[in-house]
Amino acid sequence: MDSRKFLSDSERESLETYLVSRLDSDLRNCALFLTALHSGARANELLSLTWNEIDLVSGEIFLATLKGGRPRPIVVPKLVREALSRLKTMSPEKPFKISYSRLAELWTLYRPAEKPFRSLRHSFAMRAYDRTKNIKFVQRALGHRSIQNTMVYLDYDYNANEFKKLMRVR
Repeated sequence: MDSRKFLSDSERESLETYLVSRLDSDLRNCALFLTALHSGARANELLSLTWNEIDLVSGEIFLATLKGGRPRPIVVPKLVREALSRLKTMSPEKPFKISYSRLAELWTLYRPAEKPFRSLRHSFAMRAYDRTKNIKFVQRALGHRSIQNTMVYLDYDYNANEFKKLMRVR
């Protein structure tokens, strides 16, 4: 997989630090990108989210996929829950009431590198796999019906990291 499809660890950390620092001044946008970063949600899944699909106590977000995959619950960290909780008081109808084109515009302002919005999903997948080494877990977290779809997200990890480990390349 092309490294332009996901955020490096330093890019991901830089983005998260930047978003956290701007929560007070730009809550909706920062909450949107933090949610994307920590849920692996597709853009259309995020933009269609309602408050009924978010449990702010448990941190569970129910992502109803629009691409034929399995609906799935994702538990987000406390940081995301707190941002969403604050956002709910400001936007009681729907968390992210913007269009896809507006999301794309905003992403160009926030992204830590010239990478597409879906790089957040790829980063989530690679991080989930790196932490669990469980491809079935990643498949469910991404809402894929086919494991083949999930493998696309992990090609880079297998091609670079696993090859080095297996071949003991230094």
